[in-house]
Amino acid sequence: AMTEVMPTDFADVKVAETIIPGCTIVLKDSDGAERTVHLLGIWDNNPAESILSFDTPLGKALIGKIQGEEVELPDGKKTAVAAVQPLDEAMLRWVKGE
Repeated sequence: AMTEVMPTDFADVKVAETIIPGCTIVLKDSDGAERTVHLLGIWDNNPAESILSFDTPLGKALIGKIQGEEVELPDGKKTAVAAVQPLDEAMLRWVKGE
């Protein structure tokens, strides 16, 4: 049995409406501003590229939420999950280190 935590390239992740590691999330703030974040693995964290580890405070707030749900952010603000999408090709390449 594999007991080590292995990096994943998320290629086989099936994204539905629930936020899981390996998906792209569009968040819509109460003022209408939208932002996109990519929720990835525990070691993937690059805020400048909107890449978020699921183990960050924001990642933990988002995981398991579903499209249309309101989320309370770590700073106390609220945002809505506007969309949950599969990672795009560029992000899948980034995860593979290409």
